[in-house]
Amino acid sequence: MLGRQWLRTVQPASRSRNMLKHRGGVLPLHRTPNRWRRQMLGIQHQRPVQHANRSRCMLKRRGGGYHSIALRTDGTVRCWGKNDMYQCKTPTLGPCSRVAAGGDHTMAIHSNGLVRCWGDWHYDQCSTPANLGTCSSIAGGLYHSIALRTDGAVRCWGYYNYDQCSTPVDLGTCSSVAAGLYHSIAIQRIRCTSDLNHDNQVNGADLGVLLGQWATSGGATGADINADGTVNGADLGLILGTWGPCPN
Repeated sequence: MLGRQWLRTVQPASRSRNMLKHRGGVLPLHRTPNRWRRQMLGIQHQRPVQHANRSRCMLKRRGGGYHSIALRTDGTVRCWGKNDMYQCKTPTLGPCSRVAAGGDHTMAIHSNGLVRCWGDWHYDQCSTPANLGTCSSIAGGLYHSIALRTDGAVRCWGYYNYDQCSTPVDLGTCSSVAAGLYHSIAIQRIRCTSDLNHDNQVNGADLGVLLGQWATSGGATGADINADGTVNGADLGLILGTWGPCPN
């Protein structure tokens, strides 16, 4: 085995049975490579049973700390693995569009856009905010949860000792979110500077805002699009030139 010989030692009364001897040195059994350990103990590796229809029916799959979750093409959610925190005790959900897994908790977005969460709640990672609204994407960290609302806003809740839920105030609208063990990630949408009322499109409403601030500095409305100090024809030209939906 890779040029090494591993021998079971005679077990003295004071030594653990889970020790191995290698060239005169004693090594704890738990520190040996898995495949060597199985061979030494005479354990045959068992490959996971492959369900014939699983790969065809899964739309999305995610993995938590010790559990897995899958979204079938018919919108139903299946979960398996460790269940000590009820992370695999899937509630009655109905059809879903997204799934995610944290350390010991599980998340899903119902077809109506509402987020459901179950499993470990000790750090409030399953205490979904009452005013969260509808969402398009979710992700789970070790002890926190993050969601992307349909309006592009990012919400985060749960464990925050490393500021993983301190969403930046200038984050703006985003297109995607993700979570690490103790951190959160979001991809910002390209800022549409001519979208003065922040409805993700440049239209007559923005034109009205600009005309209402004509010949001023634009103030909090940001109507001075080109930042030359005055709302004027140059800003009007920018609005007309970017008329329509903002790029994602």
